[in-house]
Amino acid sequence: MKIVGRGLVGALLMMVASLPLVTAQAEPPLAADQGGAADTVVYGAEFNFAAAWLPNGLPATLGALDQLAWALPMLQARFGLAAGNGWSAYATVDLIKEHHLDSIFNIAIGPTGNPFPIENNFASEGVLRYDNPQLSIILGRQAASQGPSTLSNLQVTRHLPYLDALRVEVRLGPDWSFSQIVASLENRAVLGDVTLPVIDGQPIDGYDFETTNIWLSSRRFALRGDWFEFGIGALSLVSRPYNAFHIGDILPVFSMHNGNPGWHNLSLHADFSVDLWPGQRQYLIAGLDDFNANLVGIGDGGVPTIWAVILGGDGTVEFGGLNLKYGLEMAATHYLWGNFHAHHILSRALYRYAIDWPLLLPLTSPYGPGRLSFAGEASLALPWQLALQLSGLLLFGDPDINLVTTSYEVQVTETEFLLGRMDLRVSRTLFDGLTAYLSGGLDFLPGGLEWRIQAGAAWKISVGSVFKAENR
Repeated sequence: MKIVGRGLVGALLMMVASLPLVTAQAEPPLAADQGGAADTVVYGAEFNFAAAWLPNGLPATLGALDQLAWALPMLQARFGLAAGNGWSAYATVDLIKEHHLDSIFNIAIGPTGNPFPIENNFASEGVLRYDNPQLSIILGRQAASQGPSTLSNLQVTRHLPYLDALRVEVRLGPDWSFSQIVASLENRAVLGDVTLPVIDGQPIDGYDFETTNIWLSSRRFALRGDWFEFGIGALSLVSRPYNAFHIGDILPVFSMHNGNPGWHNLSLHADFSVDLWPGQRQYLIAGLDDFNANLVGIGDGGVPTIWAVILGGDGTVEFGGLNLKYGLEMAATHYLWGNFHAHHILSRALYRYAIDWPLLLPLTSPYGPGRLSFAGEASLALPWQLALQLSGLLLFGDPDINLVTTSYEVQVTETEFLLGRMDLRVSRTLFDGLTAYLSGGLDFLPGGLEWRIQAGAAWKISVGSVFKAENR
């Protein structure tokens, strides 16, 4: 029983989806943190320069996910202003070498006719926001993810660069809060994209790339105590012929199931995080995309129950006068997680990264459907301005399962070992703002081994005081 359908079980589930949404913690106004009066305006800019040498390149074992993760901007420039009355504005641009180029440097040096091959769509942030103790409104291009994980999440994974969105967060006293994200997703086809449906030999009228808009609406409601947080919400993806959208598609307190505004790809989400020990946090995230009522004796269709789960923890461990920061996570997704009916195929949970050489990424999971992953990262600050960073990944799944070609029906799948990855980075702060580093990594694959090494330096220059408070 697809959650978009009707029925007793679906109705009960959709009572959950009528609840709104919140991120883990709302952000206070920046200028207020700096003690600014209501008529005070604080300006600032930050420039991050980076140069890297990669003798054998960076193999994109995970395809678009690696291409995005390995991209190192030559320059990231951030600009901002914040007023004491709660209003602020920020913008960020990233100058990145075109993703498809093979080069041993991250500096964009190209052939004749394209001597400076950077991605031209380099605006990665641009927001106008308002904050007070009860309300935050953020409008514009922004990084946005829902849930307690610092590594991934299901209500929009953290792997994505940004959403063009309106985000509203409301605090209802000390314990209760909710928020909502409404975003438009890129609707231009990219390499390797889905094939649009054909019925009786004809395409669906009014349903096409660049014609049909794709909308995301995500809601989460949260209760927070001294040592725990419980969140529950829903995410819907909508694409309809002739853009037949309704206000019900984005209402914050509404049942998409029983309100029935039209076809939508809906998933329900719940998460629970606890702080059982000081400085340590554990969390569980669960998602339900479809429920087959045959499991409880109610006649239903052939689509199976579709689920996803993330279990993880993070924190800081002190020993010998040193602080080790870590994050560990296990994630598992059903082989149809994020999938949807062919006649509304643009509502599948896909993120199209609109750059010169666009990338296609999973929207609501770290590595796509039909995957089991174990990921971790740790960092350790050492004497003499040294720092160590270690990360690892074990990935299993069916390589034939994906969000593009896999049909929305019962499949026979086989779980295989796909990847074992380990990376180590050593860096040293030479003086304020300048850091040099050396990193290396190995990818263990079913067919062999790939290695990588990188050496580089980064230099950060800050002007003004806007970016001194790390609360954005």
